[in-house]
Amino acid sequence: MWKVIKGTIAYIPTMYPVLLVLVIDGLSLAFYSSEIPHLFPYEPDKDLLNKLAGLAVISMGVGSTIGGYLCGLVADKKGSRFAGDVGLYGFVFSCAVVQASLFWPSIWLTIITAFFWGFTLFYIEAWMYIVCSRHYHGKSEAYSVNKQLHSVFYLIAQIAIFLTDNDLPLKIIIAGLALLVVPTLLMVRKLPPAAQH
Repeated sequence: MWKVIKGTIAYIPTMYPVLLVLVIDGLSLAFYSSEIPHLFPYEPDKDLLNKLAGLAVISMGVGSTIGGYLCGLVADKKGSRFAGDVGLYGFVFSCAVVQASLFWPSIWLTIITAFFWGFTLFYIEAWMYIVCSRHYHGKSEAYSVNKQLHSVFYLIAQIAIFLTDNDLPLKIIIAGLALLVVPTLLMVRKLPPAAQH
């Protein structure tokens, strides 16, 4: 047992090209699970809020399904590095849509935001599994340990939401997340070659 644990821990540093993707993933998931309903432009009555939140969740679900599926198609056709670039540029676009909904609040823009956020988040999630399989010889145990980084940043974001009573400077946070893509793109360039099948 210790041999397996030791081997897994020793393998983690070789996965550094994807670590910032996990940071983006964890923070994106926190936004996905906590912030979308707060983008609606006014405080509707409870019944209407529930309906609008339901529409946003449906929109996220549709986006998530399409994003996860499309990532596999892009990776098969163009390779996992290209697919990763698409996911990260898509994330920047999603951040831009969020900023638009913060500056010009509307119900439909919030629902569109939910779609693109779900699309990007699950595209990136699918990409991580593709990378683990193709570039790291299927070392899923190392990916599982690395994925704790995703969980740590998700937890940090949720604690911040709780402590601030959900009064975070979202415009600044979303801009920071978009900027985080720059070093992430550079790190992804360091992926080891894909394993030959």
